[in-house]
Amino acid sequence: MAPLPLYRLAARMAFAVGSTVFCMAKSVSIHADVLGVALAAPSADFVPASRQQNLLTVSCYHFSAYVTATVVAIGMTYRIARRRAAP
Repeated sequence: MAPLPLYRLAARMAFAVGSTVFCMAKSVSIHADVLGVALAAPSADFVPASRQQNLLTVSCYHFSAYVTATVVAIGMTYRIARRRAAP
């Protein structure tokens, strides 16, 4: 079994992270509009009401990017190790 070129693995990782972030941001944005999201008392003093939904969207897609990148990187590492161990 020939090793998969590194650029293909990196492209797959970029696609996975990008598509997950896009889907998460769009979903959170839609739901924030529908549910009328607002921050609680201490945080609401620092963020204007018009920006609170945007803050939620940005924080959620950053979180999804970090989680997806971590999971995909672990998967890539496992796959590389498994391919190196194979005869």
